[in-house]
Amino acid sequence: STLLLPPALSLNQCRVKNAGPEPKIRELCHNVEELDLASNNIIDIDEVYKIVRAMPNLRFVNLSENDLSKCNRYSSKSIGSINRQKLEKIKSLVLNNTHIPWSGVELLLNIMPSIVDLHLSLNNYESIQLNAKKTYPNIKFLYLSGNPKLCNWNDIKLLMKTFPKLEALTMADCNIISIPEHVLIHLKNLISLNISNWPINSWISIDHLNRLPKLIKLRCQGIPVLNRFDTADERRQHLIARLPRIQRLNGSDISDDERVFAERAFIRWFIANPEESKPTRFFELQEIHGRVEPLAEVNLSPPKYA
Repeated sequence: STLLLPPALSLNQCRVKNAGPEPKIRELCHNVEELDLASNNIIDIDEVYKIVRAMPNLRFVNLSENDLSKCNRYSSKSIGSINRQKLEKIKSLVLNNTHIPWSGVELLLNIMPSIVDLHLSLNNYESIQLNAKKTYPNIKFLYLSGNPKLCNWNDIKLLMKTFPKLEALTMADCNIISIPEHVLIHLKNLISLNISNWPINSWISIDHLNRLPKLIKLRCQGIPVLNRFDTADERRQHLIARLPRIQRLNGSDISDDERVFAERAFIRWFIANPEESKPTRFFELQEIHGRVEPLAEVNLSPPKYA
């Protein structure tokens, strides 16, 4: 009887370097749909191609922690061939901490035209170097976290142009200092955005997110503008109050009751801190909630007797 490997195959930290005989891979891995090759010794993009093309049902491939820093259009013989086989079924490609150059990313995307989910975190990118004339409309989810040298909005504009149907952008731990108004048009299709640990110091950038008509999910932790609040509850309340369209914040759904409580707490905070400049949102919420009384101070300590 023929040995068939299971649909989910993990070869993490197995010192894999080369593909080996493709007929044998095809025989053993016909049913494999998810392949984890993270933390191996693969350095040649052609070896990646030989492995994945021998698995006809592959949908997910993880190549994280392999050193693909030398993989580009000049290093490839197989993928660069005009007769290369396209891998239509692969939907998710994970290339975290591979340091793969952008030309290598483009090579893989060109042979995997159905990719929806692309992970490029921790690759130490200094800029986005994609062909501005080429688009990949299938990509819906892009992960670029942990690239602290990314700091230029021109790079993000290029990303949005290259991936015009992008719905979710995760760029935590990058060095974007603001969200200027002129870039919002490029983000208009985003449903989900992660800007955690961006060095944003102004509420203006946060308020600009209200101009994104489809944005309903936001991760926004560790930004300096929130540091003035003592508690996580206060930080969450101010974000909820300022962002009326957001339905899920930092991984937690916002209930109707939580929103009302946060908006009223937001009003109280500005009343209790009259020296603070009141944003437009304060007056909008006053129109909605009317006069909001301070919370009563209740002393629950036991009575003292003489």
